Amino acid sequence: MKRVLLTVALCVAASASFAQKKVVNEAQSIAKGSNADFGEARTLIKGALENPETKDDAKTWYVAGFIEDQQFNTERAKQILGQQPNEPVMYEALYGILPYFQKAYELDQLPNEKGKVKPKYTKDIKSILSANHVYLFNGGAYYFDKQEYKKAYDFFNQYVEISELPMFAGTQTAEKDSTFMTVQFYAAAAASLAKDSRLAIAALERAKNTPYRQYDVYQYLCYEYGEATDLAKQIIANSGYNEISLMSLSSADYSCLPELVDQLLDEFKGQKVSVSLPSLRVDSFSVDIAKKVQQVRKSGLTFAPEAGTQRLRDVINKGVTEEDLLAACENAFENGWSTVKLYFMMGLPTETDEDLAGIADLAYKVLNLYRKVTHKNNGKVTVSVSSFVPKSHTAFQWFGQLPIEEIERKQQYIKGLINDKHISYHYHDAKTGRLEATFARGDRRMGKVLYEAWKLGCKFDGWTEMFDYDMWMKAFDLAGIDPDYYAARTRSLDEALPWDHLSNGAAKAYLKREWQKASRAELTHDCRRLPCTGCGVCPNLGVSIIDRKEGDDHGKTTFSC
Repeated sequence: MKRVLLTVALCVAASASFAQKKVVNEAQSIAKGSNADFGEARTLIKGALENPETKDDAKTWYVAGFIEDQQFNTERAKQILGQQPNEPVMYEALYGILPYFQKAYELDQLPNEKGKVKPKYTKDIKSILSANHVYLFNGGAYYFDKQEYKKAYDFFNQYVEISELPMFAGTQTAEKDSTFMTVQFYAAAAASLAKDSRLAIAALERAKNTPYRQYDVYQYLCYEYGEATDLAKQIIANSGYNEISLMSLSSADYSCLPELVDQLLDEFKGQKVSVSLPSLRVDSFSVDIAKKVQQVRKSGLTFAPEAGTQRLRDVINKGVTEEDLLAACENAFENGWSTVKLYFMMGLPTETDEDLAGIADLAYKVLNLYRKVTHKNNGKVTVSVSSFVPKSHTAFQWFGQLPIEEIERKQQYIKGLINDKHISYHYHDAKTGRLEATFARGDRRMGKVLYEAWKLGCKFDGWTEMFDYDMWMKAFDLAGIDPDYYAARTRSLDEALPWDHLSNGAAKAYLKREWQKASRAELTHDCRRLPCTGCGVCPNLGVSIIDRKEGDDHGKTTFSC
């Protein structure tokens, strides 16, 4: 009987898979011919792009792009015949081809079950993108004339992006000819006219590396950098503060940071106004920037290795190595710094005592490096360790926080490994971290807890001396809620989460994939300069990645898992 049921289940699964592939073929068929129904074709292919049976198949993504190409060609045929095409429909279809084809191309390059790469759609993808390339210029000009400058930028930028795709290396499509330089210039002009200084500066920095209309490019650049400092000037004039802080999770990742820092320092020279970067990437580039910003007022440098071993840094996808940290510190010590602060987290998923010992080991390596570089013994390394708090809308939103007792044990374990007066060790209160995790992963019922705590007098808990953990636990009791249900429980990937109805742009499917990769200590590459990873932030929020590296910056067409 079991064998019969298994056979039936396999047949049902095979039937479902066949049905979904049939939908893809049907969508392609509907988009062909003089009586094509593009609305119906898009509806069918949208379902296939989301279905587990077909969403990882190169053909599904190829057909999605094929549908857009067919609609574009249908409208363009009218134009060729002297008829009036629906230009918005025509150009929106044209713009929609590339995201699908990029994903199809990526899947088409994967090895089959025998380990061999046998592309089925790459030739057609290259042919269609190459044939349509010049029409992106036309689309940009169309929206530029209509003064829809952001759309104009998108079309011009996609033209540039296709020219730089690896699949076209060595072909006519990749040539940086006069048309390419013209499009690059108008992409910058469109971004500037759209009053998007971030896009404009990046596009202009790209355009200045070609000889086309360089005078105009530099005129635009002067204007845009002036715009970027206007807000800073207003703040300084109206507040009396003597420091500007460029706040970001990683300020050094802003690709135009050197130019912005130079502009700000030049603007406020003589006023004793300093520029600070509270968050530095672990590399020598950050130290070079720090040298600039601390011309007015010098302080220590802060780096965030996050974890003590490479294995655990890979788990959290930190993307830096011990060599990166030591190289940055060496640069800092050679340029006069004697104080470095290292920021870590403890209680991370899969963490062991070996990972914790790595924190102390890194601190000693940095201190010994200072002594080696300077031949002095006055260096200071501060180690700051906070307890990990899993947050919503991240890959670790399913992970339960460790018990307070275990966090406190880990804190004391590290303390026992540090025995040098030149190394300071600080850690965060484990009970405060537990309360943070409860609210971070809680639902609307936490509102009752908050109200009960307020009634009990918990009102200024941001100050350590005012924080009363026992009073908060009493508030949980009065509300009838167990804090560990939210903070400590590792949740199933299939569980409905309290924040599922909210979005920061990142697709839940992507976060699930990242959580699974983290458990295997697999890195996800930096998508700024490599192919899109499918997190969904850019398409879902309507933004584009603009990054400049060694004088070259580009936008990127993105997709969502």
